[in-house]
Amino acid sequence: MNFSLVEKNRAWKQFYRDVREGLGHAYIFFSEDKEMLDATLHFATLACFCPDVCCECATCQSVAEGSHPDVMRATGDGMKVKDDLEPLLEQVEMKPVRATRKVVIIEDADKMNVVCQNKLLKTFEEPPEYMTMILGASSESGLLPTIRSRGKKIYLENVGSEDIIEELTEDGTDRETAAVAAAYSMGNLHKARQFAEGGDYREQYEQVFIMLMEMKKSSQIAQYALKENFSKERIALTLDFMDVILSDAMKLLLETDAQRFTVGRERELTQVAAGFTPQGIAMALEEINKAREQLKFNVNVANVACGVLFGILEARYKWRKK
Repeated sequence: MNFSLVEKNRAWKQFYRDVREGLGHAYIFFSEDKEMLDATLHFATLACFCPDVCCECATCQSVAEGSHPDVMRATGDGMKVKDDLEPLLEQVEMKPVRATRKVVIIEDADKMNVVCQNKLLKTFEEPPEYMTMILGASSESGLLPTIRSRGKKIYLENVGSEDIIEELTEDGTDRETAAVAAAYSMGNLHKARQFAEGGDYREQYEQVFIMLMEMKKSSQIAQYALKENFSKERIALTLDFMDVILSDAMKLLLETDAQRFTVGRERELTQVAAGFTPQGIAMALEEINKAREQLKFNVNVANVACGVLFGILEARYKWRKK
């Protein structure tokens, strides 16, 4: 991943201020986007030794290659017993070899079990003066409150749709597929890449768009509910597409500057939003979430499909524009 994509993120700007003004002893980066999180941890490590993050000097190269003696990497997924931490903690006590500081990076820190997190705590809150520890986690829930309170918390923003499209197309994905993947992912680059590589769902996405634009009467529900898009294999993705499209339609109605994930679809979004109020779309989104819950409990797929479509129509007319 190009540094320019990480550099745009406000989370990076927050961390880089400390690089310029004085690094702290402990940081925790949070993001559900594993690709962006891993890239940010990588460039954060470079910045600790090369503030220019040039990616070309000998220092940057050695960090990237994993040969820099003052960088220690670990993954929380591999820390299940106290002894798993011993090699890392032993190295922490050794002074830097080549630089003036040492950096410890722990990816997937929220996957460490409680025993390991407690063992790490003392070092995390009071590391040697030459040490900076950086944790990466998908969410706060997997980390002990004591760990969370000892580090500076930095939250990565979602990636812009155009940036996701550019990233995917540079890697060989055609633009139409990239645009659907960007919409589906709602700003999660890792999710978008998995989607783009997993198959061509453009036709399903277009059919869901058409359905939301054209469905106006309850008599139409059966014809849509019986289509392939609401089959057992496809209904979950159909609900995701409906969620993305209706969420963007709400942003259109509210005239907000919030990021839209459907790129270049202003006309279609306007048609979807026609007749809705923001309250109506909010109710429709609740119906989609209710349908997801029903699927978890193995409710008949046809019943789920009819229920969510009827709920969306009811939301449109219950909160009808005056």
